[in-house]
Amino acid sequence: MSIFDKIEHNINILRKLQLPRPHYLYMIYEKRKMEEAGAKYFLKALKEGDYFYHVTGYGAVKEIIASGRIKADRHRRGTVSFTTNPLRYLGPFTGFYPINDAYIKIPMEKVPTAFPVVYWLTSYEARELSDELKKYLISMENFESLFLEYGLAWPAYIYPFIWAYENEWRVMGDFHLPWEYVTIGVSNPQQKRALEDYWIALEGKVFVDERLSKIFRKR
Repeated sequence: MSIFDKIEHNINILRKLQLPRPHYLYMIYEKRKMEEAGAKYFLKALKEGDYFYHVTGYGAVKEIIASGRIKADRHRRGTVSFTTNPLRYLGPFTGFYPINDAYIKIPMEKVPTAFPVVYWLTSYEARELSDELKKYLISMENFESLFLEYGLAWPAYIYPFIWAYENEWRVMGDFHLPWEYVTIGVSNPQQKRALEDYWIALEGKVFVDERLSKIFRKR
């Protein structure tokens, strides 16, 4: 065998060796972590309606208007959170003890970089789902394709099923408002007038959400 044949032979051997890449090792680590937590299925946040809502407090809405952007939250791994119903996230524990009395409403098509949060379920949790929701379950066997869809951003989108009520979608980094399509829901007429006085361009874009009004009127 000539020296060139030996080199080619060694190259062919190296080609057959599938050395694990860093992101592949990370995927294996994440899968084991999910399995140890009892994950058997995954369920992505669903598209309900045609709008996303960034639910927050009235004071924060004024700051957002002033800057023209929703700042990424470091507590949410540098993302901006949206939901598909403004009443889904009124407080820190899926709606209990309401503190968020306002929201920014944006058509889904104007938030093209939003990814659905992925909720993991145990077998018991999956059995308790309605037949309608069971159609959207993703088996643990499909973990690899699901992980690769999110890539290294995976930790910013995976949560236990207990948080699925929020039906959350997230955008990585700050989100700049598409002003032409933005409307703002508040909980009382005073907030509406104050926002419209604060910036005349908001006239006709602020409205009182009667559901929020009823909730916060009782407090």
